[in-house]
Amino acid sequence: MKVSMPAFLAAVIPTAQGMFRFDCFNNLVVDRVDPIVNPSEASGHLHAVSGGNGFSMNADGAAMKASTCTSCPIGADLSAYWVPQLYVKFKNGTGYGLVESHQIVYYESRPMGDEKVIAFPDGLKMLAGNPTLREKGDSTEEKAITWVCLDYDNPHPEQQGIPNFKCPNGLRGQVNFPMCWNGVDLDSLDHKSHVAYATGLDGGSCPDGWKKMVKIFYEAFYNVAQYDDEWDGDQHPFVLANGDRTGFGFHGDFLNGWDIDVLQAAVDQCASKNYFNSGECAPLSASFSDKAPEARCTTQSEIVEDIMTVAKLPGNNPVDDEIAEPASNQTSSFSNSTFSSGSARSAEINAESANTEDSVAGEADNNARATPIESPSSRRSVNCKATMTKNRSG
Repeated sequence: MKVSMPAFLAAVIPTAQGMFRFDCFNNLVVDRVDPIVNPSEASGHLHAVSGGNGFSMNADGAAMKASTCTSCPIGADLSAYWVPQLYVKFKNGTGYGLVESHQIVYYESRPMGDEKVIAFPDGLKMLAGNPTLREKGDSTEEKAITWVCLDYDNPHPEQQGIPNFKCPNGLRGQVNFPMCWNGVDLDSLDHKSHVAYATGLDGGSCPDGWKKMVKIFYEAFYNVAQYDDEWDGDQHPFVLANGDRTGFGFHGDFLNGWDIDVLQAAVDQCASKNYFNSGECAPLSASFSDKAPEARCTTQSEIVEDIMTVAKLPGNNPVDDEIAEPASNQTSSFSNSTFSSGSARSAEINAESANTEDSVAGEADNNARATPIESPSSRRSVNCKATMTKNRSG
């Protein structure tokens, strides 16, 4: 049987490359909390969290859907999104300073042929990246974590690990999440085995029998030019809250709190083009809202400790080869899932995004967003509590 080239291409090339994105201009909270890896206890390191104010160390999908506001602009999305906090190490040896940040989240539909792309199931939890990684890797999971030095006069490509050159327009940490789901489990012991990367990082086939979900991609933005004087010669001064100076251990967590009917409609109807303003995607427009900074959605930290300027990283994490004193809250390392190699994130979307970053970053101080929710109790939820081993680096 002879297969035509158009038919072959339809089978192997994603039929849609659209996306919608939104900017969570302010963090909901910066706290040493991770309800996926460390439920009911302090996490081993500090996280910057965006999303619904139902977030806590005990949060699950039901708790997120009971949120009364979100730091992101879509009211139908009460999910939680978090990454490790970035610090600057002061050259004078006095300690570390917290680097302010905000997140942009992309939702990308990547069907193959007539493949159905589904919304996240209620209560889904997942983690992307490996906090213990300290060197460049070739697996898809390792390539899924990248950094970009923003220099509009001298553009740099994305790379694994924190760039060791100065970034006048900011530094961006990036997390690509898996888009394949086993169709059964909302979580797993390592918070990864129930999901998988497709054959390509930005698309491709899922394992046989698995379902293709909408893909999420995080961009965490940091204004780092103000710390140029903290460089030690040609060595950058930045360190993640887990003690990682390389940036290879950057990672992201996601806890689903969507109204999944709205998300499914957005996936179905807004996959044909790029919606840099997600309020223009019809299913999202009804709950899309911009709020003034004084109306921003935040919540109180559960772990009471100094986090802004500190002599040691919260949780007493050692920085690379420094020796740590015993800490009261220890977490253990989780297993590293292995995935097939794939391509980098879509260069086209990344390029278009770069064209809007100046305006987006410049609006951050004046347009922090929050969206009050009228009746969260009406939404369905699934309470998934996985049995987890203690771990050290969540």
